[in-house]
Amino acid sequence: MIFPVKLEIEAHRVPVSNYLLILITIFFFFFTISDTNAELFENMVLKDFNPVGLLGNIFLHADIFHLIGNMLFLFVFGSAVCVVFGNIIYPLAYLLLGVLASVIHLLVDGNPAIGASGAISGLMGLVLVWFPKEKIKFLYFFLAFGGGVFRLSVIYAVLFYFVMDIIGAIGGGTNVAHFAHIGGLFAGMLTGLALQKLNVVYFVEITLIDIVSGNKKAGENRIVNDILDEANDLKLDNEISGMNFTPEYDVANQPVLNEFIDPVFQSEIVEPETQPVLQETLQEAIPKFRALRIIKNENEVKCFIVNEGDTIKNVSAESVDGIKCEILPAKEFKSNDSGVLKFTNSSSSRIKIFINYDNLNGTDQTELIYDSDLNKVLFAEVVT
Repeated sequence: MIFPVKLEIEAHRVPVSNYLLILITIFFFFFTISDTNAELFENMVLKDFNPVGLLGNIFLHADIFHLIGNMLFLFVFGSAVCVVFGNIIYPLAYLLLGVLASVIHLLVDGNPAIGASGAISGLMGLVLVWFPKEKIKFLYFFLAFGGGVFRLSVIYAVLFYFVMDIIGAIGGGTNVAHFAHIGGLFAGMLTGLALQKLNVVYFVEITLIDIVSGNKKAGENRIVNDILDEANDLKLDNEISGMNFTPEYDVANQPVLNEFIDPVFQSEIVEPETQPVLQETLQEAIPKFRALRIIKNENEVKCFIVNEGDTIKNVSAESVDGIKCEILPAKEFKSNDSGVLKFTNSSSSRIKIFINYDNLNGTDQTELIYDSDLNKVLFAEVVT
């Protein structure tokens, strides 16, 4: 026996509406299982394009094992999609995917059907498009070998279920609505691709579009809109705000500019001291980071940041005591661009991190202090 228990993504909201859908589905199972409500059950079965059945069959299940299996998949995949859509839009998207899966089943198969698996397959299609490289945690148990845990990338897990449905659809002879699964999966994939291409949703994670286009790092440079919205409500005392550091320049100590010949009077030499001082040659880049959101788990801390200062180039992050750091974008962190600072979580209550970048006189550093207990960046300063 193998079943998924968790899709390992960083959730910035509680998927309340997905929990409610699970509870509602469980309620309908026990409510319609009695002979008293047999007529209601019959009306909600998917058959003959009955409008009530197109929607109602999503909440019906044949037996307790059918219910438990579907609710487990709904918990794993639905929670991830709910995090993206939000608790208001998500139930509408779930029901729409369920109706689309039902329509495809009727068009291809036509037999009466019940169950949430078509809608859940639609959610799996969305997850495949948006989180293909994230891991799904599975539990397994076999009498001969015992049990354990393993993790599999979304793209491989969904591909496995898809192949099983193809085999089942070709083989026939089962009471499983394979075409509802296949139709729901493709409906979810097309919906996910369209929403992403229309910039309705944004992802920090690498998406299927990034993989297909070869732009494997593009996803790391995006910030989810919902994270930005929630970050505005956070009150992080002494978060990365502005670095009030204005370097002073001594023109006399600047490198002497090469002499040049005036283009009109080629014989006239303009002395270096009479040349106009080009401001940009004396101006160093000063980043100004602000924390949007900090999310930590047992192994890693991910800080979503925006650079409201100058553009900086060749950016890197480092720390001490074996803490691994990474900052993206690394080649060029432009002004007003958002990025991600990731580092290993530590047992230490405070973690010191240095963000390095190129400047006129070599490499400058921005020093950050992350307080693990408060889950906050306490301050930042430039170290030259």
